[in-house]
Amino acid sequence: MATPTERAYPTIGGVPLRYVRSNPDLTSYYARSTARFERKLDNFSRDLAKTAPGSYGRLQYIGTAGAYVNKPKYHGLGRAFDLDVVRWRNVTCGPILGHHSYRYRVVRRRYIGVDALARRWFKYVLDGWYNSAHRDHIHLDDGGGALVFNVNYRSDTVFIQAAANTMIGANLVVDGLYGPKTRAAFARMKNRLGIPHRVSNDAAAYRRFLWRLAYRALRNQGL
Repeated sequence: MATPTERAYPTIGGVPLRYVRSNPDLTSYYARSTARFERKLDNFSRDLAKTAPGSYGRLQYIGTAGAYVNKPKYHGLGRAFDLDVVRWRNVTCGPILGHHSYRYRVVRRRYIGVDALARRWFKYVLDGWYNSAHRDHIHLDDGGGALVFNVNYRSDTVFIQAAANTMIGANLVVDGLYGPKTRAAFARMKNRLGIPHRVSNDAAAYRRFLWRLAYRALRNQGL
């Protein structure tokens, strides 16, 4: 039977983990989780390395605020991870720096790209648009069911609204309410990425949408 701390590891996908909240020092970090959750983190890390353009340089480290914590819910189950920083050689995505609301669009798009790749592996991704508690990190856990888009999940809808604003200039209110304007903007993004509209019941289609969205966002390319 899996235990919340069956695995302890200083890297994910071969990329070093760092604890960056003791700034200015970068402290090596050992995450602890179930083995299954570690494998999902490995896949996420490999996506970050593989999807980024060559101009970013090598993926150097991933900064975290923690994984297993002895408390209720998914951190206590060894099935959650808080993401602070993704650092390539030449660029940074910094949830801890408030990059979801940064003044430069290129930085906001980089955040969208990282956020999208996380959603390919973790159903609950709580980001800077979700609420103020997550303005300085992205929470990842694998609860919540299938990896499809769910209109009833605030975490899914605020991401799509923010992505539409950043990638196609949709000018939506990011409120987590899946109304006609959000539906239309989401349809435009799917059309422009060549994705069928069945992302609420087809995990492969939704994950393909997220991959293509991330690819464009990390290159600062609109849709």
